[in-house]
Amino acid sequence: MPENKQHRFLLSLLYLALIFFGGYFFIKYLLGLFMPFIVAYLLSRVIEPVVRALNERLRIPRDLACAICTILVTAIFGLLLYILSSMAIAQITNLSKDLPAFLASLPEKFELFVNRALRSLTVESRARIIDMFNSLVSDITVPSSTYTNILTRLGRAASSVPTVIITTVAIIVSTYFFASSRNEISRFIKKQLPPKWLEAYSRLKVHLFRVLGRWLKAQLILFSITFAELTVAFIILKINYAGIIAFLTAIIDILPVFGVGTVLIPWGIIEVLSGNFSMGISLIVLYGIVILIRNTIEPKIVGQQIGLPPLVTLVSMYFGFRLFGVLGMFLVPLFIIILIRLNEWDYIHIWKN
Repeated sequence: MPENKQHRFLLSLLYLALIFFGGYFFIKYLLGLFMPFIVAYLLSRVIEPVVRALNERLRIPRDLACAICTILVTAIFGLLLYILSSMAIAQITNLSKDLPAFLASLPEKFELFVNRALRSLTVESRARIIDMFNSLVSDITVPSSTYTNILTRLGRAASSVPTVIITTVAIIVSTYFFASSRNEISRFIKKQLPPKWLEAYSRLKVHLFRVLGRWLKAQLILFSITFAELTVAFIILKINYAGIIAFLTAIIDILPVFGVGTVLIPWGIIEVLSGNFSMGISLIVLYGIVILIRNTIEPKIVGQQIGLPPLVTLVSMYFGFRLFGVLGMFLVPLFIIILIRLNEWDYIHIWKN
């Protein structure tokens, strides 16, 4: 390897190491502190087209347009949060009322399941398994609603209110300032970066927002379709708490590695082995329908992939999870995308394209 190429290669590795350790330190220790401002910046990007339209077409001053859009987006998110919270609280309240009766019925259902599924075992072996399960269930305690318990929980909730209020205000105010000062911030960044890195920053920003926007939109559409399918099916099957169960199952479905089968297949098998054949078969058929629809529409909705080979995606998500938890499963693949694009555009030279 010629000396100048070797020098460029080592310099690229040094930059890569600095970026990696800097990113690791930031995500591990500082991301939580900066999260309100990151959210505010993303919200400012969301409202930018509306702000520009109000400013250019209706001749509304940009500061006023930013204030209007910030208030509107805050009101919309607040209303959605209120509706979802009200629905969740109502479902969880009803579930908590029925939980004691459900726990009380578990030993009988499990005994029926063991006697049907494990017929090959002796009566004594089945009895020991049932006793172990009953002992486990007896240790489960339903949260009490005594006066003291309620006061304790209210005290804990009240202690977190100032943090929530300060964080919310910081997001709202920062959203306005990010939107209204967009041009000043852009000029400041341009003055700090060398021309080559300014070009890389501009190209990366456009590319990453395009990729993230496309991915988030696709995931939201897929989540909404799965949630609607499950809700309608659970209502038809007369399953209690259809909304909250469908919502949680749809969330599990969008998580990496997991899917609706994580919930529906074991649930269906247990229903079949418990003697409720129609419910069990219906749940398994529902799983097949959801998977068929998802596999049919997902390529059309997602469109182009984010640009990582499957093996690279899997490895980056694994190390991201081990290093940073669930958040790392999304951030590390994003970091890999940045490296790939910088290498393709000849801003760094780590491997040959």
